[in-house]
Amino acid sequence: TFSLKPIVGPETLTIGEETKLKCIGTNCPSDVQVTWSVRGGSDGEIVLHQSGEDKATESLLSPYVVHSETEGNNHITTFTLDKHTGATFGCKFVGGGKVKEKHFHTKTIQAKPKVPEPINITFQGSHNLDLTLKLQRFYPKDIRIKWGCGEGTQQPAREEWRENSDLTWDLTSVYSVPMDLFKDPAFRVRVTWKHGSLGGPQSREVSVADFPWRPQVEDMKLPQTLREKEEATLSCRICGYYPDDLTVQWFRLEKGGKKESPLDPETYRVSRTESQEQEDKTFACDTNVTFIPTINQIMGLN
Repeated sequence: TFSLKPIVGPETLTIGEETKLKCIGTNCPSDVQVTWSVRGGSDGEIVLHQSGEDKATESLLSPYVVHSETEGNNHITTFTLDKHTGATFGCKFVGGGKVKEKHFHTKTIQAKPKVPEPINITFQGSHNLDLTLKLQRFYPKDIRIKWGCGEGTQQPAREEWRENSDLTWDLTSVYSVPMDLFKDPAFRVRVTWKHGSLGGPQSREVSVADFPWRPQVEDMKLPQTLREKEEATLSCRICGYYPDDLTVQWFRLEKGGKKESPLDPETYRVSRTESQEQEDKTFACDTNVTFIPTINQIMGLN
């Protein structure tokens, strides 16, 4: 007897991920035609695919692929969606003057939160740093975020929510941390989030190594003329770094070579000023090296 088995598909559909729905017709007539359709909201029924179409097309719903095969009198059709919004899908077999149809209703729809960028670190006032995590395009809205650094009770995170046109959600979570805690290179702040679409909790960590404020070395200032046996000073400004934990080392590079050699402290006198805080909260300092050049140094050293 010509009949259809129930459509087989996952209990939970994840937006943006491939979903396969499979329907098997048994004892099908030789002239059987298959139609996949979807019904959702007030849009009515939309036909997505009919037997005889040469290739998959961009439907009103999303890109899709339909694969059909026969095993004797059985007809197996598989409907694959790259993206979907949640609805009732239908598969209709028509042949031998008979119509058989099965439906598949998406019971649970979800979308995994996306992390579009690393945690952003910015100055907040004179004593704190703001750590900002952005989670985007997740569904449903229920999500749990926990910040922690193991240093007693901290201020709760500030949250900003936005609902998108496709009913997914964006969440921006901002956590404020005292700057001084990052003086310890081993100090870490961890943020963990849990969502039903994820197999388990996801997390990120921030340490001083993640800070964006790296030392910027400006062009070296040189004397217009180097004279043998006459003291000369080379100077350089370093800026844009945070925190104030800077080590400065001058070195000698043989001309035409790549080998770096440390300076002899008996020949070269190195000094640096104390770091000064700038308007943007980063630090800057000046460093100098003073020496009495020889002819060989003038001609062959950098």
